[in-house]
Amino acid sequence: REYLLSAAAAAGAGMVMAIEDEEQPSEAGILPNSVIHSPRTSPSPKPQAKTGSTAPTASRAAGGQSGSFAYPPAERNQIRESWESLMRWSKVLQNKKTLSPLEATHKVVVFGGGSFGTAMGVQLANQKPDLQVVLLLRDPALCRDINVMHCNTRYLKEFTLPPNVRATTNAAEAIQGAQYAVHAVPVQSSRAFLVG
Repeated sequence: REYLLSAAAAAGAGMVMAIEDEEQPSEAGILPNSVIHSPRTSPSPKPQAKTGSTAPTASRAAGGQSGSFAYPPAERNQIRESWESLMRWSKVLQNKKTLSPLEATHKVVVFGGGSFGTAMGVQLANQKPDLQVVLLLRDPALCRDINVMHCNTRYLKEFTLPPNVRATTNAAEAIQGAQYAVHAVPVQSSRAFLVG
């Protein structure tokens, strides 16, 4: 029994190779020479007229079944090389480690120290212990409470903040070196918040 494998992605649309059940590729995704078939023809093949087309010609397999395509050796080699190249790149991309945005981040600034801004900062700080989370506030007393007592005494008195959360009233200090900013102040107050 034979299955048909489309090699359209590797070598162009419309090219098909037959693969037998019993044979397994020697390496994942690479087809050995014994797997790529030339068509089974009768002992006395009829000559075919040449056309300008490079499309493969369909031939009848033994038993009257059609579906196998014949390729000249040069085209088979080109198909094989394309397939092998595709498999090599696939392995490279599968093995390539990419960092998530959180793993690549070292500092985040949160604009606002209300309940929402504090909660966002705490969630980020809990996700990555070495992440610097800076809350940008306008109130110096609340800023001091967060830095000394690790507690937002105005909005979230019952929660202790992680040690990597700190607060400041200086916008330039908060923004310097930050890769992300969380906007947690009302939009209509944003300009006054950053200026003042």
